[in-house]
Amino acid sequence: MREIRLLITILGIALSLSLVGVGQKLEGGQRPGSNNSLTVKLRSSINAGDNIAGDDVLSDGRSYPNYGDANYVDGLDGVYAQSGVSNDFVMILQNKRTSNPRYAWVDFSNQLNSGDGLYPPTWTSNPQRFGARFHVLHVFSLTADSSSASFICPIGELCFQDTSGQWYMQTKGDMGGLSDGTYTYVMRFHDGVDTVVNTPCITVYFRVYHYLATATSPENWVITPDSTTCGTSTGSIATLTVTFANSGQYNEGQYLMPFQMTLTRKP
Repeated sequence: MREIRLLITILGIALSLSLVGVGQKLEGGQRPGSNNSLTVKLRSSINAGDNIAGDDVLSDGRSYPNYGDANYVDGLDGVYAQSGVSNDFVMILQNKRTSNPRYAWVDFSNQLNSGDGLYPPTWTSNPQRFGARFHVLHVFSLTADSSSASFICPIGELCFQDTSGQWYMQTKGDMGGLSDGTYTYVMRFHDGVDTVVNTPCITVYFRVYHYLATATSPENWVITPDSTTCGTSTGSIATLTVTFANSGQYNEGQYLMPFQMTLTRKP
């Protein structure tokens, strides 16, 4: 009898652990990391009125007394912002039911190419409210100080110096979940307005800078689209794509899409 009770207890624990795993599973099969619960700041805000940074991905401008202006905070108002598998950065807005959801905004006013026109979004105004995910690979692999002469690039990663002498890691990423009510689109970042229409550049890159804590600022990672890849220097270019399982990926326009976000560990 004692053996039976023991077996039931073990099965109960195993079932509980499996349910925890199911509950934590995210889009794309990713699971949340345990090391980095984050606050995320976009450089510009939709409520600022004058977007002096020239950014086209904007915060909704909400602030918290203990976290600063316009920060997205892991665990507050439905925000998930953590490291995922392989040290990826994942931020999902409205990840849990909330009465006061967070959004980001995307300004599509700087269109460079209208795409193939097969599934154009029905948006008629700019900017558009965005409530899904950001995903950038291997952010937390970068632990060396980007401003240091002794910078060490993580094994297997690509690192370069910018014109100011700062080191950065080059990595891939995208933004998903821009919906017009009929189709859901993904913003893929790259350079190259001269790419063939309906064939977006497949090298999708961000720059990741890492700065150690100082007396005036915490340790942080800064992410911005790379403006030097795919053979042009016209700026940070994103392709809006829509994908269908049976017919492939379609290009629904290319846009100048500069922005910058800063990640810090949640206190």
